[in-house]
Amino acid sequence: MEVFNVDLGENGGVVAPATFSDFVDWIEAECDAWSWLTPSTPGLQNYDFLNSAQESLSYIRGVAREMRHANTVEGRDIAHILLSNYAGQPPVLFHSSSEVGLALLAIKERLSPLDAATAYGILRGVLNADFIRYPKQFRLLTLVANPAAVDAAAILDQLASERRAARANVTKLENRLDDAMSTFESNWTDQLANTRNARKRVFRRLVKVHKGLSKVHRDEFYKLKEELEATKAAYAEQIRLRAAVQYWEEKREGHRDQRKAALRNLRWFGGIAAVAAGLGFFFAGSFVLEASGLNMWGVSLGKTASNNVSPAFFVVVSAALAFLLTFIFWAARVFLRLYLTENHMQADAEERRVMTQTYLALINESAAKDDDRLVILNALFRPGTVGIGQEDAPSEIAAPAILARILDNRGSMRG
Repeated sequence: MEVFNVDLGENGGVVAPATFSDFVDWIEAECDAWSWLTPSTPGLQNYDFLNSAQESLSYIRGVAREMRHANTVEGRDIAHILLSNYAGQPPVLFHSSSEVGLALLAIKERLSPLDAATAYGILRGVLNADFIRYPKQFRLLTLVANPAAVDAAAILDQLASERRAARANVTKLENRLDDAMSTFESNWTDQLANTRNARKRVFRRLVKVHKGLSKVHRDEFYKLKEELEATKAAYAEQIRLRAAVQYWEEKREGHRDQRKAALRNLRWFGGIAAVAAGLGFFFAGSFVLEASGLNMWGVSLGKTASNNVSPAFFVVVSAALAFLLTFIFWAARVFLRLYLTENHMQADAEERRVMTQTYLALINESAAKDDDRLVILNALFRPGTVGIGQEDAPSEIAAPAILARILDNRGSMRG
C-alpha cells in the first residue's frame, strides 16, 4: 500500500512510494541526476536561472525527509508540491525518466553541460525567442524534440573538433618544417662558408710552407699532398660505393621476395599440374578402353567394338593427351626458369654487395692497389645476366619435354 499517489503525467508518471524512505530515495535520485544543473558548474556561471531548479529539488528533498522522520503526510500538501514543480506549463523540473529529461541528459553527455543548460532554459521559457537566433540554439530545440539525433550531433561536433585539431597540427607541422628548413639552410650555408675558409687557409699555408722549405722539405710536402689527395679520392670513392652497397642490398632483398613468390607459384603449379595430368590420363584411358569394349572398373570384357571405332578417335585422344603433357612441361619449365632466374639474381646481387664492402674495407685500410681496384671494379660493374644458362641444361628425351623446349625456344626468338 502506497503512502500517497500523485500522477505527474508525461513528466515522471505516477509517484506512489510504498514507504517514505522510497520517496526519499526517489527525490535523491533526481537530485543526483540534475546535480550538474547549477551555476557552479564550469561554463554555467552566467545561468542564474538554474538556481530555481536546485532550490526546488532541495525543497522537495527536505519535505521528503521531514515526512520520513514524522512518518506521516499530514500537514504537507505533497501533491501540490510535486504538481507545481513537475506538471506546470512549462514545468520547473523535468523528471530524469521523461522524454525531455532523457533528451537533456543525452545532450549533456554527448555535447556539453552548457548545451544542456541552454536547452533547459529554452524549454522553461527563461530564454525567450529573442535568444533563439543562432543555429546552435535552434539545433538544441531540435535535439530536445528528437532525442535520437543527439548522437549524430555529437558525432558532427566531434568531427568538427577533430578537423580543427588536425588543421592546427598541420599548421604546427608546417611551421616546424619551415623552421627546420631555415635551420638546415643556415647551417649548410655556415658549413659551406667554413669549408671554403678552411680550404683558403690550408692553401695559403701550403703556399707559404712551399716557399720557405728546401728541396727536401718540398719533396715531403708533395708526398703529403699526394697522400691528402689519395685520402680525398678514397673518401669520394667510398661515398660513391656506399650507394652501390645499398643498391645491391635492395636488389638482393627484391630478388629474394620474387624468388619466394616464384617458388610458391611453382609449388602450386606442380600440384595443379599433377592433378591435371592424372585427370588427363584417367579420362583418356576411360575413352580408349570404353571405345575398345573394356570395362574401366574391372577386367571383364564386353562386346568388342574396336572395329566400329575410327582410328582417328585414338589419334585425337592421344593428341589431346600429348598437348596437355606438352603444355604442362612447357609451363613447368617457365616457372622453374623464373625461380632459378630470381635465385641467380639474388646470389649475384649478394656477391656484388660483398665485393663492394670488401673493396671499401681495403680502401679504409689503404690496402687497395691499382690491380686490385681494376679487378674488383670490373667484377662489380660487369653486365648483369638474367636467368641461367640454357647450354648446361640436360637434354630431354620425352616427346612432351622436347615439344615444350621447342615452344620455349620459339617464344624466346620472338621476344
